Amino acid sequence: MIGERSIYRKVQVVLDSAKSGKTKSLQELEENIVSLSPINFSYTIMDKKRGKRVPHCSTDSVHKIVSLCIDLELVNEKGKLTDIGINLLDQDKFEKVLSKQVLIFLKNTGITLEKMSETIKADMLQSDPVILPTSEAIWNALDQPVPLERFSVLLTLLGQCNTITTSRRKLFLP
Repeated sequence: MIGERSIYRKVQVVLDSAKSGKTKSLQELEENIVSLSPINFSYTIMDKKRGKRVPHCSTDSVHKIVSLCIDLELVNEKGKLTDIGINLLDQDKFEKVLSKQVLIFLKNTGITLEKMSETIKADMLQSDPVILPTSEAIWNALDQPVPLERFSVLLTLLGQCNTITTSRRKLFLP
């Protein structure tokens, strides 16, 4: 089951916010999301004056997911949905289309599922000692241009869309 704070759900929140078509910039899209203070991007901080925890929306997290949506061509530079983003609004197509966009993005950097699977089987699981196929271990083995944080997010999304098998959200298996 996909959690409310998952990357998967955060992408859905960005798409829902962009579908109004009223934004004129990415900054405005991000501001709209922050103003809604959705649980997906929220955490609590201690208000020392009142002596209790209060919710706070993470602008950094919103920015990172909006940036991801740009990279995956789900929203454009004006904060509006692309044709692909519009297609994602259909929940029956969401996982398939999102997975496809992640795979296209990875392929454009020189990484395919086949290459990852081959690396895991040949280089990691056959090594002595065995190297567990975490996103960081795969990233190191593939020596690719995508930053580790983004690579990990992409693999997590593929797992959440049931394109790859994950175990406890840490191991990525062929």
